Amino acid sequence: MTMGDDHQTKPRKRVDETRFRQELFRKAAVKGELQPERAHADEHSESARPNIRSDLFARPSTGYGNPPVETRFAKGQSGNPKGRPRGSGKGGAKGKSTQPVSPTTIDEVRRRHVASRVKIRDGDGVREISTYEALLRQIEKLAFSGGVQATRLAIGIHEQTARELEAEHQDCLAWVTEYRANYVARAAAYERAGEAIPDWIAWPEDVHYSIEKGHRITGPYDAAGLENCLLLKRWRDAMFVKMIYDEAIFFWRPGVRTSLTTAEFIVFKIDTLMPKRWKLASQEMREREAALIWSSRPRLIEQLQEAFEALGIAAPLNHPMPPVPDKLFRALGINPKQLRAKFSAMEARQ
Repeated sequence: MTMGDDHQTKPRKRVDETRFRQELFRKAAVKGELQPERAHADEHSESARPNIRSDLFARPSTGYGNPPVETRFAKGQSGNPKGRPRGSGKGGAKGKSTQPVSPTTIDEVRRRHVASRVKIRDGDGVREISTYEALLRQIEKLAFSGGVQATRLAIGIHEQTARELEAEHQDCLAWVTEYRANYVARAAAYERAGEAIPDWIAWPEDVHYSIEKGHRITGPYDAAGLENCLLLKRWRDAMFVKMIYDEAIFFWRPGVRTSLTTAEFIVFKIDTLMPKRWKLASQEMREREAALIWSSRPRLIEQLQEAFEALGIAAPLNHPMPPVPDKLFRALGINPKQLRAKFSAMEARQ
């Protein structure tokens, strides 16, 4: 016997699995977890063993992560039915498209791609342009850099565009010529019937065309347009009287007024939308201007009150800033707040 034998570990006693299983079944039978008569009969059966592990780690019927069945979300049903629909193209993961994948033709893909927009750096800022415009810019850039193929492609695109613009130009000229010819025939028909030409029919001199602006009609061209035009005309006439009244009352001293008043600005702005027969340069408006200038102050006040009474507004007698509604400014394409601030500062200096 050596000294190392005292420190050797004794072998662990092997447990008899059969006796251990029998003892386990007896304890379970005593506690009532297993019927006594079946403890010995089925002690060697696998199905008769008490599932102690499943009893210890059994999941509760409800609790955290296991809500009641009746309150769970149904399969295939969204928990937020009013939210973003699937495949709308927003809110997807970065770099992944959420567009629905569906069989499309080449034309549909091409149209969708051309209609998309891209961001480019323009000077010191960034702005969005269409994909087609970005392609044209890139072709021109390559052409100016000396690319032969890009130069040929750019020349072909410009020549095709020039042909299309020329064809459109000829079509517009033909339309204007045809309209004027139809107006002459229409006017002759009204004259034979002994009736006046309705005001909503545009006169030949009110039909314009230019390459830059295209064809346009100054004034009304249907019944609804006539009502809007007549309303603007009433505002123009009222502001015209106001303009002469302000000149006689507030700005009669030489050198007092150095810029347009609010009334003058509105008059000239509305006059650009009037047909030729109603413009300030017409004979009727010239005669009216002369009569107002030579009117006495009481007569001028009376004319101003009548003009604004037709609009349902009290005449502004004590201030050069007229009570113009924001709706009228927006119809003229003017920002009401900016205009009022600008002319208030001007009139305060004057």
